[in-house]
Amino acid sequence: MAVRIGFDVGGTFIDLVCVDDVAGTWRSKKVLIGGDLVGSVLDAVASALVEWGVELSRVSEFVHGTTVATNLLVERRGAKVGLVTTRGFRDVLEIGRQLRPSIYDSRVPREAPIVPRWLRLEIAERLAADGTSLTDVEAQECDDCAAVLHAEGVEALAVSFLHAWRDATHEQTVINRMRNSLPGVTIYGGAEVASEIGEYERTSTAVVSAYIGPKLSRYLEGVAGGLGEKSPKSRFLVMQSNGGLGNVSEIVSHPTMAQFSGPAAGVLAAQTTCERLGLASFVTLDVGGTSADVAVVRNGVFTVDHLRATSGTPIVGTSISVHSVGAGGGSVAWADLGGLLKVGPQSAGAVPGPACYGRGGEQ
Repeated sequence: MAVRIGFDVGGTFIDLVCVDDVAGTWRSKKVLIGGDLVGSVLDAVASALVEWGVELSRVSEFVHGTTVATNLLVERRGAKVGLVTTRGFRDVLEIGRQLRPSIYDSRVPREAPIVPRWLRLEIAERLAADGTSLTDVEAQECDDCAAVLHAEGVEALAVSFLHAWRDATHEQTVINRMRNSLPGVTIYGGAEVASEIGEYERTSTAVVSAYIGPKLSRYLEGVAGGLGEKSPKSRFLVMQSNGGLGNVSEIVSHPTMAQFSGPAAGVLAAQTTCERLGLASFVTLDVGGTSADVAVVRNGVFTVDHLRATSGTPIVGTSISVHSVGAGGGSVAWADLGGLLKVGPQSAGAVPGPACYGRGGEQ
């Protein structure tokens, strides 16, 4: 059990590395993603092990970095999400903060909220700032909201109440009732994923968790399950945004922990490499098929953020400071209504892939 396998999955390629601690060697391989992502990953790992002559029984650990969560948010390909919040606060996602990218420009376009207004529902519950209950949750209101969300066909739900970071009892009451009323719908609570003051950032984090959670969970559980069947004694760990490692259940309960999974691993790898080369300060540039990720390391130390924004959407949680834009090797070029040339954030991915791949596609 002296072999460790690391693999990174982006929007176009799967990159694999095999580290043999006994022999002191490492090998790498790059594979183009096929149609089914989970199947592609499992096939890539299997073919790499055959090519390298490594038996699964010797693999002690699989470590996975991925931009799946980032790509879902950047390309807006997540789940259909609903939001249940305190009465009078359904527009928090739209109002946001006073901060603006260009303070004197009144025509700067803003990214539309992940949850459209008709799927942002209100309940007449209320907590005081100290967590004291002023208005309790009524079961009928929960049932009414559940009926609307069911009729709209939401796949995931965020529940975020004012001052719930002080006391999450109201949130948990609604979550429990919604889980009974909406089987199959993934639900995240604001106080659960971001127990911090600030209803805008907390609600946004809960919404992003619900938006990326279902697809990210299915993906990670599929890969972990497939590898576990073939190598039950091997550990499966996922790179987190903060540079640490977590198991699948931890990531599933807090999906935003994997928001910068792949890019964070890239920064750590660059830090290790530059340390060996005697370079203390540098800039990393990681360009994939869908996004380009940049980080700055000063005097051997990378910056850590506790509040990040991706595509204008704030996310609470500790992460290595990686700045991502939706412009990669497979980003699709298009013209807006005024004829201005745009690039991304949509990507051709691996299927059909960039035009030079000659695999079809109309964009």
